[in-house]
Amino acid sequence: MCAMPSAETTRTSVREPEPVRPTKDDEVAAAGSELIGGPIGRRALLGASWWTPVRVIALVAIGMFALGMVQKLPCYDSGWFFGASTQYTHACYSDIPHLYQGRGFADGLVPYFDKLPGDMDYLEYPVLTGLFMEVAAWLTPGGGSIQHQEQIYWMVNAGMLMVCAAVIAVCTARTHRLRPWDGLLVALAP
Repeated sequence: MCAMPSAETTRTSVREPEPVRPTKDDEVAAAGSELIGGPIGRRALLGASWWTPVRVIALVAIGMFALGMVQKLPCYDSGWFFGASTQYTHACYSDIPHLYQGRGFADGLVPYFDKLPGDMDYLEYPVLTGLFMEVAAWLTPGGGSIQHQEQIYWMVNAGMLMVCAAVIAVCTARTHRLRPWDGLLVALAP
């Protein structure tokens, strides 16, 4: 008969691995951190702040997306609608405002069910893209000029895409439990 080992002989000290500290393990992150106070110290109390990596990454993704929207303000004001080449010469091209009327969303047509006027029978985009466009059309209030409705449609699409960008950045941060700051690569991407 085999004797069971005592509880004291089976105990082992299992230490939970610590999350990666980018400013400690990456020279580029350490150099860049000088702008915000320098690399994390050895006595830093990790995980005790409300500012978790996931929250920071979500806010950075939203902030970067908002900066992109601000960069498109000249397009919003005039670049999409005035002059045949303005949208190209000023880096303003976007399908979004033009598709609102051009694919029947302004008229309440349902993609893939209602035929489009003109040469095209049905919406040419993949089904989930069409669903995304339809949801944005539902959220776009009617009234006002068609140009104003197209501008609102663009804003609604941009808001929905901003949420998608934040979710993707957070999902990337949660992909590897010990490397949440990798999500910052997605959040900061242009």
